Amino acid sequence: MHKKQFEERYNLYLVDEKPSVNIVDVEEACNKLKKGKASGFDRVSAEHLHFAHPCLLYCLTKLFNLMLFCRFVPDAFGTGIMIPLLKDNNGDPSACDNYRCITISCVISKVFEHVLLKKFHTHLASSDLQFGFKKGVGCSDALFTLKSVVDHFVRNGSTVTLSALDISKAFDKVSHYHLYNITLNKNIPKCLIQLLISKCFVCVKWGSACSGYFSVLAGVRQGGVLSPVLFALYIDEILQSLKCSRIGCTIGSMYLGCILYADDILLLSTSVVQMQRMLDICSAGAHNLDLKFNVTKSQVLRIGPRYKSTCEQLRLDMQELHFAAEIKYLGVVIQCHKFFTCSYACCKLKFYRCFNAL
Repeated sequence: MHKKQFEERYNLYLVDEKPSVNIVDVEEACNKLKKGKASGFDRVSAEHLHFAHPCLLYCLTKLFNLMLFCRFVPDAFGTGIMIPLLKDNNGDPSACDNYRCITISCVISKVFEHVLLKKFHTHLASSDLQFGFKKGVGCSDALFTLKSVVDHFVRNGSTVTLSALDISKAFDKVSHYHLYNITLNKNIPKCLIQLLISKCFVCVKWGSACSGYFSVLAGVRQGGVLSPVLFALYIDEILQSLKCSRIGCTIGSMYLGCILYADDILLLSTSVVQMQRMLDICSAGAHNLDLKFNVTKSQVLRIGPRYKSTCEQLRLDMQELHFAAEIKYLGVVIQCHKFFTCSYACCKLKFYRCFNAL
């Protein structure tokens, strides 16, 4: 369905630009590469570019301008090596869910992605309530916003209901064609969309053995330069649906009913009834994006004067959500209390464990 819709719209799409790349853009992109990282299938690492002759920058500038003019990306740029990493060393190493994958890409493709990000960063902007993958903001800003909103409503006698939602393997389930449709909605230039529509092939590396190459039809590449920005655009559709509904915490004309950090969604509402409507909107939005919530890892917590009051059971994807005494959000344990409070017991435990080990 998404593919057919994209093809119909793409043929009539007229928004376009003709950007060009200069040697300064390429030099800045090369300087952003981190040293000491593994090389891709071509055995070229960041050090090769950092210590190469300056004429290489000129050659790359010509190559990138040619790619922008022809709107074509070589197949080698979409080829990567996928390495599974164990999440929990104490868990079952034979369980698939106990692994996450990173993809090692061609280093020159990363340089090109840095150049594209610089040229099109204004077109790739997501909501201000998305605190992940942005320069100048991070976890501390998201937590400060959360505390400020909760404190504001609690001071005025309201009880805030928080819902922390977990999406199952969000980065791996991104629908490519739905992402392309979102780029059309954002009026992103056609030349960039054509560059994004590239073939993606990976092999799995386990120890010293490698599998054959196969095509990847969904998900954004873990470790890619543009991947976090594209994912933020993708998940932003849920946030925009909540904003349009105006359901949830609002201060003046500013909507603050949802805080996002990458795929970590936190909903805020002063009404349990409104929270259920917000959960229904999120459920419908996730279904449209071909995503699925992990209800067992999603939790609800209340902060305010009536935090101990029994409430109607909330549901997500037709399953009951658990009312918790505390939830962990961005590494901070938030407690169910009359006021916004955090628990530091886990941090103290880790500190004493390390101290005693010394």
